[in-house]
Amino acid sequence: MGTEMEPTEIFKISFKHLLEKRNVTQVKIAEHIGVSPRSVNDYFGARVNYSEHRRQRIANFFGKTYLEMLNLGHQLTTGSDPIKQELPVVLKDVVSKLGKLDQKDLKLVDELVTRLSKK
Repeated sequence: MGTEMEPTEIFKISFKHLLEKRNVTQVKIAEHIGVSPRSVNDYFGARVNYSEHRRQRIANFFGKTYLEMLNLGHQLTTGSDPIKQELPVVLKDVVSKLGKLDQKDLKLVDELVTRLSKK
């Protein structure tokens, strides 16, 4: 089993990914968060650590929340999404078949779900 990564490291992974994906320079990020380009470089080189406030400003630059950045970093490192729970295979089959039902059948399913949720 691997060791758990620190949130700051997970954040850096998503940060680097978005810089490359969106072709954004470290200079542009530095201007947005109010630091020197060297500071951003030092952040990636683990010579400095940014406060949560600065990490949130970086997330905002990309139109994301801090939690979304952590989620993206987790997805990039593990291939799984910790926020979206995977449905069991059986339930996935049921959900995929729901799309093939007509309106009458969907009403029956809806009634069943309503009754079960009341119990």
